[in-house]
Amino acid sequence: MLEGILKPNRHGDEYINRKGKPTLNVQATCDAREMFTSVDVSWPGSVHDSRIWRNSQTRSQLINKANVVLLGDGVYGIEPSLMTPFINPTPGAEINYNKLLKQERVISERCFGQLKRRFPILHLSWSSMSEKIPISKMVGLTTDGAPAMLQGRCKELTEMISDIKAFIKKLEFWEQNLIDGDTRHFPILLENISQSPLETHDSKYHVEIVSTLKDNFKNRFKDFTKIAIVVQFVVSPFMEIDIQQFATSVTQNFSEGIAATEM
Repeated sequence: MLEGILKPNRHGDEYINRKGKPTLNVQATCDAREMFTSVDVSWPGSVHDSRIWRNSQTRSQLINKANVVLLGDGVYGIEPSLMTPFINPTPGAEINYNKLLKQERVISERCFGQLKRRFPILHLSWSSMSEKIPISKMVGLTTDGAPAMLQGRCKELTEMISDIKAFIKKLEFWEQNLIDGDTRHFPILLENISQSPLETHDSKYHVEIVSTLKDNFKNRFKDFTKIAIVVQFVVSPFMEIDIQQFATSVTQNFSEGIAATEM
């Protein structure tokens, strides 16, 4: 539920939820990577979740697909593409099933938590905003899932940069291992050494291979390091950063028009 909106003048009663507050009913799906796959904020607060689901594009797309299911809560009815918990489970398999389903559905809660941390305005009441922005505009801005799309895109980019950094660190670690004669992370090399313990094994060849791979990898993704601080700021604008370094990065990597934008 998106709470805190003002009751619209037209069809206002449809937005009153069971708690007596004007709201929009938000329905979203996500995957195991904690990425939103669909968002629908086009329904008023009085509409039941199951009705939104029955009329959703996501449901119509999943009906004819095999081996694809979503996990839902108890307000939905069970379907070939939707697994829901038992309402009154019996001891044994049904209770175990409900426990497992609840554990897996935590992902959706984490997704919304991440979205609210990235866009703190979602924690606030929209009533103060709705005086300036009509409810029709709000629905228009949110129906396409814009915040969720930004969360996904930003998340993908930051994860990519994080993975690149992690792999470079791993290559540096392996390189130092070989220099020190530690071959525990190289099972084939370790096996060859154990089979010929009396022979002298020169590690320079293997060090050179890993070192070359590291340098080539750094060079291939060097552009990502240039914008890393900008991406980190977009993800978490309240983090402590070197403002001079940030300003330099924006100026060097983006157009003058964007760099001149006051933040």
